[in-house]
Amino acid sequence: MVELYLFIFVGLSAMQNYMNLRGLLDPLPVETFFEEHLDEAPAFVGGQAEKTANLFGWEEVNTWLNNSKLWSSKTLKLHNKGSLVPAEKYCFGGINRDLQPIFRPDPAIVFEYLASGAYLELNKFEGASHSLLYLTQALGSAFGSNAEVRLRCAGPHEPSEIPDFEAADAFHIQLSGSSYWALFEERATATDDIQPDQIAGELEMTTGDVLYLPSGQFYRYAGVNKECLTLTVFLQRPNGVALFSLINECLTDSALFRGDLPFYDEELSSDAHLQELASEASKILASDDFGIRVAKFQRLQMSLAKFATFSLPRHKVASVYRTGVYAKIPAGLGEGAIEIARWAKESEIFELDRIFGTFPKRQQKEILDDLRELEDCGFLESVSGLYGS
Repeated sequence: MVELYLFIFVGLSAMQNYMNLRGLLDPLPVETFFEEHLDEAPAFVGGQAEKTANLFGWEEVNTWLNNSKLWSSKTLKLHNKGSLVPAEKYCFGGINRDLQPIFRPDPAIVFEYLASGAYLELNKFEGASHSLLYLTQALGSAFGSNAEVRLRCAGPHEPSEIPDFEAADAFHIQLSGSSYWALFEERATATDDIQPDQIAGELEMTTGDVLYLPSGQFYRYAGVNKECLTLTVFLQRPNGVALFSLINECLTDSALFRGDLPFYDEELSSDAHLQELASEASKILASDDFGIRVAKFQRLQMSLAKFATFSLPRHKVASVYRTGVYAKIPAGLGEGAIEIARWAKESEIFELDRIFGTFPKRQQKEILDDLRELEDCGFLESVSGLYGS
């Protein structure tokens, strides 16, 4: 049975300039979320407009939409009467910067569809604003996964007759207006063909509300009014299958795996050789070196790209740090390091310039020394240069 847990937001911490996992879930503790809700049960966190005010609204959405070269039939979609509108119905043919054919949305036709009850879906715009990118960075860091976003715009429209589900964990955030949700008892799985038929609960989300749904949770959605803006952040956590390329790379480094197989008619030799291969593979996959490579692979899945604007000929690369969800402030630290550790745990992920600005009365060398101490004890992790190492 689906149980919908309700939490009411009262206000953001003064330390938070941008939304991160703690701010998104407030007042639900992050630790409680991971213990009781992640991949287990939906959670509805009631909020106020101020909670999501620093993300974006209709003004920013219109600015992005008016930059027509950002959008194609892949990144801007139309849904009408429960079905996806074919690209040729609302797009015109063009070419992209690689001189490849592309469908680009025709604003006049899009307007006509919206006026008749369709709604707009925007995808792949994680870096559209600093505040949105910071949110995806923080969630990607907390979940150890890539974070992608989707925005559903406008209404009112009817919910689709066929229930939907996401193949990833999803946070649905109401930025403006209101939306209707119906949650089903059933969840989709990779092995069973499940048809949802029992509604477990219904709710209406208003500005500032957040709804977490575990992967596979069946639901129906509808925008209630024309002001409706619903942002969804998807977090697809990597599984063992994602390691196949890394496993192949590691096994290829082994001389035994590069050697020829015995002739298949030599059954005893062939069986013995397969046993050697299995033993060698087990040894490699259980090694500390493979564990380090897996950890690096997982970190590369995180949405930790830097937000930057060109200011050439200057080309300074930002230093970025993160703390783990379960990170605990170590004992025996100095007063300055404790102060930074508390701030870092609240921030979750941050750039060096930001911490300098947060503690303007402290010498930068002192801050750097404290950061190194927190790195050495494992509380902080530098994620700068991950992509080049």
